[in-house]
Amino acid sequence: MKMEKYTQTIKWAIGYVAVILLFAFFYLCLPSNQWGGNERINDFPDAFYFSVVTITSLGFGDIYPAAGTVGRLLVAAEAILGILIIGFFLNDI
Repeated sequence: MKMEKYTQTIKWAIGYVAVILLFAFFYLCLPSNQWGGNERINDFPDAFYFSVVTITSLGFGDIYPAAGTVGRLLVAAEAILGILIIGFFLNDI
């Protein structure tokens, strides 16, 4: 019974990382005019960074989605998913 509990918790943790990677791929696929700020998402490390900043709710400064774009919808979806996954993860602990 105890091992089953840890298995579910590990699944939530893996899901959290998977969401980060999935959204990083989505951000990388968007054209550069979808982004504002001093930086653009040009490669996977930039997309990964932006995804981690989004899902952890750290906030933006150097890169942010431009007004009225698909990027804003993706950012909102990732932020909501991040909060939900963390909640389910903490519930399992």
